Amino acid sequence: MNLIVIVLSLLLERGLGHYQHLRRLAWLGGYRRFVFSFIPRKKRNGIGAVLALLLPIFITMLVIQITLWAWFGLLAYGLFALVLGVVVVTYCLGPEIFNELVDDYLYARERVDVNRTRSVGEILLGKSVPDSLLEQDRAIALAVFRECNTRIFGVLFWYLVLGPAGALLFRVSAAIMHEARREQSNLQAAAQKIFGLLGWIPARITAMGFFLAGSFEDAVDGWRRARVGDQDWHQQNERLLAKTGAAAMQHEVEDIVLDDETTDEETLYWVRAARGLVLRTLVVWLVGIALMTLGGWTGWGFK
Repeated sequence: MNLIVIVLSLLLERGLGHYQHLRRLAWLGGYRRFVFSFIPRKKRNGIGAVLALLLPIFITMLVIQITLWAWFGLLAYGLFALVLGVVVVTYCLGPEIFNELVDDYLYARERVDVNRTRSVGEILLGKSVPDSLLEQDRAIALAVFRECNTRIFGVLFWYLVLGPAGALLFRVSAAIMHEARREQSNLQAAAQKIFGLLGWIPARITAMGFFLAGSFEDAVDGWRRARVGDQDWHQQNERLLAKTGAAAMQHEVEDIVLDDETTDEETLYWVRAARGLVLRTLVVWLVGIALMTLGGWTGWGFK
């Protein structure tokens, strides 16, 4: 059933059209203010504050899963699990359709629409983009590798492990971190630690997917080089994905010196190649999930 849920969610995501805004977790700000109204101000910046935001959401969804199992039993639960899984996973992917977002960036770049290029680039980077368009392309290519874990693979991994509760936990954790970063809140460091912990395993599985979807030997070399450093878990995850992904497509994007001989065609190729590698890696994941299903592996998402 897990494979069915994931495939249906990926298809449904593409069919939402103008309703994509419903996945932006607009309620999170009000929810945070409500929770923090019960927490002393001096305790709103640590890991405890982040857990106070995450645990009620996670536990509520977990109770829903357990209740459905208890009320409807094994046979009927399958139908409810399918519907619940599709709804929650679709909600947690994104918030924008990842492939279409990259396509939108490429379309704007090819038509020299600077304003649109910058606005889409800022969504992918989560911050302001470089002034140079060539530097911007390089940053976007690397961001594709980092963001695919946040927007796709991390959600799928935690759904496989803990069902809808796991997917929602990962998605809300990412949203809390991004919101704290955007507001330059003191909560940012703690939120980044929690999200880095949740993203640690899926980031490494995704990087291994790059081995199979791209150049295996180059990707392994990129993995080895990415392990150098003492960054926190989130920074380690991002470095691993960027280094392994760039190596897997046989382009050391970070190390290439951009000069007068570098063309738009070259840098845009990096973005296209990065997107293609991510899409192939998604196929690798789907094949792996299918094999696990045939092998009888079960988790919350498989019940």
